[in-house]
Amino acid sequence: GITLISTDDAAELRTYGVMNGDELPMETLQQILAEERDDREVTYKAAKNNWVVLSGYQGSGETRSIFYQRLESNEAGDRLSAMELVYPESARGTYDGLIERMSRSLTPPRN
Repeated sequence: GITLISTDDAAELRTYGVMNGDELPMETLQQILAEERDDREVTYKAAKNNWVVLSGYQGSGETRSIFYQRLESNEAGDRLSAMELVYPESARGTYDGLIERMSRSLTPPRN
C-alpha cells in the first residue's frame, strides 16, 4: 500500500490491497471494519455487492477527525482494493468535495 500525507500533516490518505481469503461478503467486512476500532464513531454506512463505505468521526476533542473508508472487491470476491482518508473536522470544506471523486477512482483488483 501507500500512504500520502498533506503538506500540513493534517490529512492522511492510505490506499492498499488485501486478500479476502475467506471470501467474506461485503456486508460482513463492513461490520468487522465498523467494530474494529474503539476510537471511531461510524455515522454513515453503504454497501453493494462489490463495495462498502464507512464514514464518521475518529478520536475526540482537539484531535477529532473525519474518516472515510471504501473497499472494492473483484468479481471472485477474494481480493480487495481499499482507500481511507482521515482529515480534521476543520478541513471538511476542503476534503468533503474531494471524497466523491477520489472514491470513484478506486477500482477493484483484477481476478
